Amino acid sequence: MFEFLKIIILVFLFTGCGLLVSAEQTQNNNNNNNNSSSNNKSGDKNFTGNKPSWINNPLDECDNLRELCAVGEGIGGMMAEANARKAISLIFESKIQSKTNYNKFTSENRTGTATEGADARVDETYNNQIQEITDSILQGVVIKKKYEDKDAIYAYAVLDKMQMQKDLQQKMDSMDEKMQVILKQKGRGAYKELLKLYNLREEINLRYQFLRGKEHPKVVTYEMVNKKKEEVSKNISVEILYDKKQTGLKDLSALISKLLVENDYKVIKDKDKDKENASKENAATTTILRLKGKFETEEQFLNVDGFKRFKFHMALNFQNSKGEKVHVTEHTVSTDGRSFEHCYEKAIIELRAFLIKEWEILTVE
Repeated sequence: MFEFLKIIILVFLFTGCGLLVSAEQTQNNNNNNNNSSSNNKSGDKNFTGNKPSWINNPLDECDNLRELCAVGEGIGGMMAEANARKAISLIFESKIQSKTNYNKFTSENRTGTATEGADARVDETYNNQIQEITDSILQGVVIKKKYEDKDAIYAYAVLDKMQMQKDLQQKMDSMDEKMQVILKQKGRGAYKELLKLYNLREEINLRYQFLRGKEHPKVVTYEMVNKKKEEVSKNISVEILYDKKQTGLKDLSALISKLLVENDYKVIKDKDKDKENASKENAATTTILRLKGKFETEEQFLNVDGFKRFKFHMALNFQNSKGEKVHVTEHTVSTDGRSFEHCYEKAIIELRAFLIKEWEILTVE
């Protein structure tokens, strides 16, 4: 380890309880008689060993009702400030994680079964959105005090609860307006967009509840989201007709089926048996789409010794019962490598990422 970091975290609970978490101290002041004191722009330099009380007892300087407070330590001022902000972030992470697990449990019990498919999917985009929420909270953190001794610099960070509550409430109010508009829309995409906004609002509300002590009332409820799903969902089956053993498609086939299921399509695997069952389930409303595809490779010129370049083209098209194309997904990537296998592996990674993003909300009917 190149350097020693210490973060002192103070969590204030609205029940009046508090939790202090700190890293073990590894340095002791045993040269007090030989120290001197001075000041600089980053805070007080003090070599007497008389550290201010807020370093070990942030509660002494914190307004419990209006503030969250934490102390960070580092060998430099910027590092100390970053660790103090990280400490505030960890307060949210620990409290929100426990609350999220509880909500997931009650959600499963409310419906009787665990959520499957698209409802259960937490993809990279969603995680990034959650991270953006946390980042926006940390933007409100203010470094109020700093102290420096011969061992380290300490930063005292404060988050204004009241201001952050207002900011989070504004975000939720804006999302409520969008969800009310989506509720009036038709099509499979409406439900998917509504579900995404609803889940993201729930994440914001957890943070709001932690700061305020109670949640911001819902305008769009879980039951309303479920009802929307029932309204827009159609019994659509997809019959996969491309050759699953074809180079490229064989390594994408599992992902393709997974994404179709997550978008509430029934995938017909056994052409005769499953098609017959799909028709029996609801002959009046069942729609069967046919998915065809191709995967092409082409070697390209590359004037670099020991390396090759290949172009890979994937094309997937949905057809209705009349054989008409109703949706096409295609993508081309070029990769370099020491062999075809190396280029192919890189291409498959890129194509998988493309499909995950492209079919996040699939509305083929």
